[in-house]
Amino acid sequence: MEVPLQHVVGTIALIALVAAAGISYQVFASYIEANVYKTQLGQIAESIASNLIEVISLADFGGTVTTNQTLIRTINLPTSLNERAYLVRVVNISEVGTGEKYYVQAELVTRKDIYARALIPVSSNSNIILYTEGFADYNINGTVTFLVREGKGGLVRPFGSLYGGSSNFQDSYFVVWSWKYQTDPPIIYAGIGIWSSGGG
Repeated sequence: MEVPLQHVVGTIALIALVAAAGISYQVFASYIEANVYKTQLGQIAESIASNLIEVISLADFGGTVTTNQTLIRTINLPTSLNERAYLVRVVNISEVGTGEKYYVQAELVTRKDIYARALIPVSSNSNIILYTEGFADYNINGTVTFLVREGKGGLVRPFGSLYGGSSNFQDSYFVVWSWKYQTDPPIIYAGIGIWSSGGG
């Protein structure tokens, strides 16, 4: 029994149409999913950036904070976004004509193209130094911890980047911190880190 050429062509066209519809749906769903993740990451980055500015402002505000004192604010972050791990980083990016700008960047670990940034309005020429990835300074070299004297005490370990679920260890919490260093004029260091109430 011979199959007419029209039936063969029609069947192939129908299979191609179904495959194209499936691929189009997958691309559209992936686009929507990426936008949802970017919105969630943007909310996380904005929250961290605004809290970081607040602890910097408190440290910079004359008279209320003595030098060599650490200020912290605990940040409650989701462990994951729809069971996907994410990373929070403090980054400085050089932009033509405007110099360096500092951002809090939140990104998915498995897809670096899905990220969101929130500006930290700090001038690179100010007395405020943000602890970023790859930070190198003779006063703070990445292995230092800051003693928290007020409240519950404990230690802060500064990091340039942290996983979103880093705050879920026993007696350890994700924090934004600032530290006023005794110089003339004083230098304020700030960033993200892990606060341990037990000191470890």
